[in-house]
Amino acid sequence: MQNFHLANVAGIFDWNKILDSLINMGIQIAITSVVFLIIWKVGIRLIKLAFNRQGKSKMKKSRQKTIESLLGNVFKYFILFCYIYGVLKIMGLPVDALLASAGILSVAIGLGAQGFFNDVVTGFFILAEQQIDVGDWVTIGAVSGTVTSVGIRTTQVQSVDGTLNYIPNRNITIVSNSNRGNMRGIVNFDLPTDVNIDDVQKMVDHVHAEMTPQYKDIIGEPRFIGAIKQSGNMVTYRTLIDAKADTQWQIQRDFLSGYLKEFSLNGIVIPESNSVTLS
Repeated sequence: MQNFHLANVAGIFDWNKILDSLINMGIQIAITSVVFLIIWKVGIRLIKLAFNRQGKSKMKKSRQKTIESLLGNVFKYFILFCYIYGVLKIMGLPVDALLASAGILSVAIGLGAQGFFNDVVTGFFILAEQQIDVGDWVTIGAVSGTVTSVGIRTTQVQSVDGTLNYIPNRNITIVSNSNRGNMRGIVNFDLPTDVNIDDVQKMVDHVHAEMTPQYKDIIGEPRFIGAIKQSGNMVTYRTLIDAKADTQWQIQRDFLSGYLKEFSLNGIVIPESNSVTLS
């Protein structure tokens, strides 16, 4: 009796036909995958070539990289969607009916589509208003670093230690961009209280006279503010240096080194608490 039932069940299915169908489906999926992979590679390559040819245009290089990154992301999402759609069609699933189903759409929105659209809309306004470009130094919330990519869903910011932060566009509410307009470098240094402030100013002025002509990115003249606070037997002095965006950090480091060398040449012992702050 048991053998009879097994024979009947086996006879219900045409295993050769099922195997042929699976092999045919696998071949179609493989061919589709290869075709879409080629389209993916060629499309990304064409986008890069198009922007390389725009190298001599009036558009800022950072802006070109930002738009190139965005178009690349949009293209990748589009190709991925078309690929998934094609594979599901090959598998015989009623994709069109599923997409048209209000129930499925509601589930999709509940699973995160709403957040996706928020990311896209926010990303569009970030780009339209040119709030950030690839290569800019920004602070977004608790993250500070260099913008490496601006996508339709996320913005990537690399911190100083190399950490790559992926920030959903909908979470970007306040952007502090250090590459917009001229910047002001603030250099603070600590000296003992027994050092005469007039001598400090003479040494700082000497450094400014020697170094300023070497930097075309400095705007105006560096300014010695003087003493800003005293802590114990140490006094903190400050200088201000206005410079073009994205050049202030190197200028600050160089001028601090210049100050320290000048102090050392004049016999002033330099404490370990010297520091540079940015603004």
